[in-house]
Amino acid sequence: ALPEMEMDCELAVATMGEGGGQKFELIEAEKNVVIKIYEVKDGQRKTRVATAEKAVYRVSTDTVTLTGNAKFDDEMGTFSAEIIHY
Repeated sequence: ALPEMEMDCELAVATMGEGGGQKFELIEAEKNVVIKIYEVKDGQRKTRVATAEKAVYRVSTDTVTLTGNAKFDDEMGTFSAEIIHY
């Protein structure tokens, strides 16, 4: 099963695919972005949390780029940098 995701921010903009398709191509979130990813591993629900000033999700590559005080927390610890790609 795919992980569940929850996002909070002050501003979000979604760009639809070309030709008026019903699929998102790009989702941009700005200002106090918090992304929570929930997934079940080894029978236990795990939560990973990413925070930044801006997050860009590209559907075509299934990647997120965090910028501006970017931080990623999971069961292994905390990683922080000016830019994080995952």
